[in-house]
Amino acid sequence: MFARPRKTVLPKARRPVLGAFVSVRCGYVAALMVCALSIGSACDRATRTCEQVGVCDEPAKPAELVDLVCDASQWSSCNATTLPKTLDIALQRLADRPGSRIRLWFLGETAANTSIVGEQTIAPIPRGNERARKAKLAAILSTAKEMLLAGARERLEAPPVRRSPLAEAIAKIALAESGGLPRRLILVTDAREVTSDNDFECRLLPSDAQFLAALRRRSIFLPGQLAGIDVSLTYVVTSPAAGRGCPITLERDMRVRALWKSALTAANASHVRITSGPVDFADTNEPPAPIDGGLK
Repeated sequence: MFARPRKTVLPKARRPVLGAFVSVRCGYVAALMVCALSIGSACDRATRTCEQVGVCDEPAKPAELVDLVCDASQWSSCNATTLPKTLDIALQRLADRPGSRIRLWFLGETAANTSIVGEQTIAPIPRGNERARKAKLAAILSTAKEMLLAGARERLEAPPVRRSPLAEAIAKIALAESGGLPRRLILVTDAREVTSDNDFECRLLPSDAQFLAALRRRSIFLPGQLAGIDVSLTYVVTSPAAGRGCPITLERDMRVRALWKSALTAANASHVRITSGPVDFADTNEPPAPIDGGLK
């Protein structure tokens, strides 16, 4: 006679693990069934539970391209304090947008000397429970920040340049390739354009029309040049130009902001914000419209 096959019995210690696995998988199926048979809050709760246990992925937000410009010219506001803070905000914005890119530029004395010192791409977060995903995301953002700041260190420690061709630099960056991604341009700057044509620190300020006409004679801020680009001028502070004896009044500060607002809008920027502190995206929930412009 043949011996009766023996039953395989899992050790007691392993039974809860198997039960938990079956429970998670059943929970996932249940979530799908709830969403298939109902709408509204029941489906939302089921979906959140499924995402929290790491069985199904949270839908990713659309990727974006952020160009961050550090204006470290003499007496400007980009420095070893404001730049890391801005990077934190920008990277957090891109955290749940895998495939997003961030480029760090430094303003030079000329547009030709305005260049990229670092670029990072946000990688997708591997599947896992919520705690594991948060830890992985924190590591990705920390590494990206360290790499970008490493590229910036030499420029931050160098003697500051005297000129600040902001408008020409913005026009140059607008021409850079975007890979078809929606674009955000963030400048850490005092907004004091100092070139052979303009001196926002000391000279008489032009009218909106005069400023724009002078720029367009040099093919800067032409109609549509900033189409689809969300622009933020940040850390625009009201402080005197040290060493030049040019006091900055509140009236002058407001006039400088108005000049930039008018010129950037005339070039069809999708959104323009000018703040005395860090960038704030609270006023825009939707990404800027994608464009396929720029040099390839």
